[in-house]
Amino acid sequence: MSEAIRILHLSTHDEDCGIGKYQEMFLDAMQIDDSVRNEFFEISPSQIKVMNKKNYEAAFSKLEVRLKEFDVLHIQHEFSFYFKNELELAVKIARTLRKKVIVTIHTSANIGNPSAHINGYGIRSVARQIKAAIRKKQFEKNFINPLKLVDLILVHNDVTAQSLVERGVPRDIIQKIIIPVPKVDFRRESNEINENLRSGDKDVIYATVGFLHRYKGIEEAIKA
Repeated sequence: MSEAIRILHLSTHDEDCGIGKYQEMFLDAMQIDDSVRNEFFEISPSQIKVMNKKNYEAAFSKLEVRLKEFDVLHIQHEFSFYFKNELELAVKIARTLRKKVIVTIHTSANIGNPSAHINGYGIRSVARQIKAAIRKKQFEKNFINPLKLVDLILVHNDVTAQSLVERGVPRDIIQKIIIPVPKVDFRRESNEINENLRSGDKDVIYATVGFLHRYKGIEEAIKA
């Protein structure tokens, strides 16, 4: 029997995070397959993003040491996880060690760095354009350019895939996968939400899945 493929996952885990739970379920489901060995990198992106410079550098030094034992680095990416150049550093470490890299992208690049529109030629408008150009350059350095170096990008919809292609990421390394949904027993019924939140027949109850963040489009949904 051939040796198992060893995959190190850089992802949130063992914490209150939807993506972390998503990845934990993936790994649990893969335990029956002896051809793959999965492990989480012990330091979560949610911890790394708030570290001071010394601890930040130490975390990536530890990632480099740990990754030497594995064949593949899999990175779960969401913009709220990565405030600095975490993705760039992780990909560079894997490439230096000649490891394969897979990145799962959960949010469209259109949200992470929307296009700026010129709406005048006054001082404020020009200043906004300059700031937008600086943000775009930083976005390309920290997000787009590292993605061009990976072996495989996993996305969950065509919008995310197209947003990457429009920014120069090769289409042939992008693969769309279906978000797995565990079986749920829908036979249970409850009026608890309706009774506690609705004060009149014209009230609308809006429910959303995941953490509250401006990326989720909650404000737009309420306005609509």
